[in-house]
Amino acid sequence: MARFSFKSNTNELRTWLNKRKSSLEKRRQPFEALWKELREYYEPTLGKGLLEGDPEQVASQRDDEKILNTTPRLLLHRMGAGLQSGITNQSRRWFNFAALDNDLTEYSAVRQWLDSTAEVVSSAMNRSNVYPALDQTYLHLGQFGTAAGIIYPDDENTVHLRMIDCGNYWLGDDKRGRVTSVLERISMTLDQVVEEFGKGWTPDRIIERIKNGKGDERVTVWHLVQKHTRPDLIKDIAKDRLFASVYWLDGDASQDKNNGIIAIRSFSYNPIIAPRWATNGTVYGIGCGQLGLGDTKQLQQLEADKLRLVELEVDPPMQAPASMKGIPIDTGAGGLSYYGDFQGKGAPVTRLFETRQQIQGLLEAISSTEQRLRQTFYADLFALMINLNMRPKQMTAREVNELSSEKVALLGPILTRLNTDLLNPLVDAVFAIAIEQGLVEEAPPILQGQELKVEYVSSLHVEQAAASRLTGLYKIAEFTGMLAQIAPSAVDKLDVDEMVDVAAAHLVENGVVRDDKVVASIRKARHEQEVQMAQAQAQAQQSALMAKAAKDLSQAPVGKGNALEAVLTGGGAG
Repeated sequence: MARFSFKSNTNELRTWLNKRKSSLEKRRQPFEALWKELREYYEPTLGKGLLEGDPEQVASQRDDEKILNTTPRLLLHRMGAGLQSGITNQSRRWFNFAALDNDLTEYSAVRQWLDSTAEVVSSAMNRSNVYPALDQTYLHLGQFGTAAGIIYPDDENTVHLRMIDCGNYWLGDDKRGRVTSVLERISMTLDQVVEEFGKGWTPDRIIERIKNGKGDERVTVWHLVQKHTRPDLIKDIAKDRLFASVYWLDGDASQDKNNGIIAIRSFSYNPIIAPRWATNGTVYGIGCGQLGLGDTKQLQQLEADKLRLVELEVDPPMQAPASMKGIPIDTGAGGLSYYGDFQGKGAPVTRLFETRQQIQGLLEAISSTEQRLRQTFYADLFALMINLNMRPKQMTAREVNELSSEKVALLGPILTRLNTDLLNPLVDAVFAIAIEQGLVEEAPPILQGQELKVEYVSSLHVEQAAASRLTGLYKIAEFTGMLAQIAPSAVDKLDVDEMVDVAAAHLVENGVVRDDKVVASIRKARHEQEVQMAQAQAQAQQSALMAKAAKDLSQAPVGKGNALEAVLTGGGAG
């Protein structure tokens, strides 16, 4: 079988890849102990990559021995569902495209193209696995503070987002703190290696194992994606490609034709998705799991103490006088025990100590700890967002506004970081893939060469806008209305059309609010109709007055006739 060769010097490239791998591993090592502890106390199904052993055996293990109270685990999932619902809700489009030059948006052709293009990108996400992958993204963010994934073109579903489990990725960033490198560890069967990379790139030793019926055995494949900064070393892709992608087999590959390197690929866009909940000068983030780890560990200890006291309450230690030693006692329900004359005072058999008061104190401590964790995971805010219309009482506009402002104050900085680390790279990548696959129509001439921007209109983004710009609109409208009661001319200062445009930009999709030219034509037609109606009304009033005057003249006697006859004949009284 023919074996393919790379243009790159694979010996030099493999040496550089090993050094790059070692550097990234060294940078991640200080975080691993913390991550292992987080998965033990929150969601053990995440971060399996941190464990050693066969991946399938590791995946089947139960690692929840330290979880006696599931509140932290449930809060993590609740927060993930709240983020999915509030930021990237699949049931509605949560982003729009707009031109940097706001004046261009006034053209209906531009707005139609922007709206149709956003719909193409949104439909591509709906057809793919993007939203299930985002579910895992939010869980990793909440637990570990960091998530990582790679966006690939897909022939069937346009795009494919592969999220990488914590422990199976290593990150690198640039001087601005943006993630520009991802090293990924992939466990693949031998059959999967051939299916993904082809027989011509697969080493002979793997092909032979497949021929011997061992295609289901697993091998570790390393994958590095980073900015294409080494065209001198990676010569198999064009210099203008933004990101390079190299796959190689784990272990000693000195006997392989290509030194274990099985694929060199590239991207015209940034394929890396690596959101961080919050950062503190490192490439890896800080999440709610780390912030609440102390309370979570305390909660599990309190739960263990409670269970121990409950056991003592159900089956308490007892005390009895020495004279009863050797006398059998039936402790079952309805049991009857016989003993000799009891010479002591009080009951012959009693509890050694009481536990009820201790249990009550533990329950209060557990409740307060769970409440702190709810605040850590924003449980009350997500519950408000999801169940706002299910509240037992009707909320006033002021109450809703105050609660929205509180939510934005707490989640605003995090939402801004997710825009930069998650949403922008995701939308940009899917947009680039859609263009490459010919799914995007040619832009109007006036828009060609212009830079676009993404505007987010999810529930949380709308509330963020409402708590900032829209709140200002409400206040200026309310203030102007108050002044208008004293000086009606105060309303002349407000540009109502511009206020509607500002509100629409943050609340609804393009096309909901008409552009200025269409509005001008509608108003012109309405004005002409009003003028015609006014003229018709004036004519009707004039006709009515003339008819009344004629009637009055006809009833006024003049000589032998009446005044109307005198006017019509031009005569006077006879």
